[in-house]
Amino acid sequence: LQLRDFTSNYIEALRVTERGQVLIGSQTFQPYASFANPAGKVQIAGTAYQNSSLAITNYQNSVDGAYLLLGHSRGTSIGDISAPLQDNDLLGTIWWAGTDTNNELRSAARLEARVNGNVGNDSVPSRFRFLITNQGATNVTARGQVSDDGRWVLGTSENRSNADRKYPLEVMT
Repeated sequence: LQLRDFTSNYIEALRVTERGQVLIGSQTFQPYASFANPAGKVQIAGTAYQNSSLAITNYQNSVDGAYLLLGHSRGTSIGDISAPLQDNDLLGTIWWAGTDTNNELRSAARLEARVNGNVGNDSVPSRFRFLITNQGATNVTARGQVSDDGRWVLGTSENRSNADRKYPLEVMT
């Protein structure tokens, strides 16, 4: 999609690649080394936060705000919601990445929501995990989580069952 500016020059506003990827601010898809498969059907690239950001705003006279929905179904085709999720399935993730000394974008931190237990009628129990990359490490490490029962666990020893947990806040080492 090209737009004409005030001097009759054409400016590329966005590009759709032959693979169906939408690029805004770039003519080529930018790979991310941290991802097993280059992530995203839409990329926004820029040289300042003003032209490399995404804003979602709701202008409505109500209590609702804007929404960002990350969803997951075990269905095998678009719209197939017949297969329920299973314990530990990933519901959605927000990744932060930065350029390393190998000139690659690497994962630095991540927030993820996972199924935590058995999915039931109208119920998807979940936990929220916080992951960061330590100095000198190449992958993120879980450093905390909030479980479906409201318990907070901070530290590295979070792989215990809820039955083993005694306090609403635990700090592990």
